[in-house]
Amino acid sequence: MIDVVDSQQLEGRTVAFLIAVPVHVDDGLITSRGPKDLPAFCAALAAALCEVRHAVR
Repeated sequence: MIDVVDSQQLEGRTVAFLIAVPVHVDDGLITSRGPKDLPAFCAALAAALCEVRHAVR
């Protein structure tokens, strides 16, 4: 379950969401909230690299 902690209307048509998770992976894009989440980001990056490595074989 993802907790949305804030939403904001931008220019009357775009909605931005701040999601309370340390790392988010979406179709190969790995993002985090900031430097405090670096350990979780590195773990997600390592897991993604392992997946790519196994898919290539």
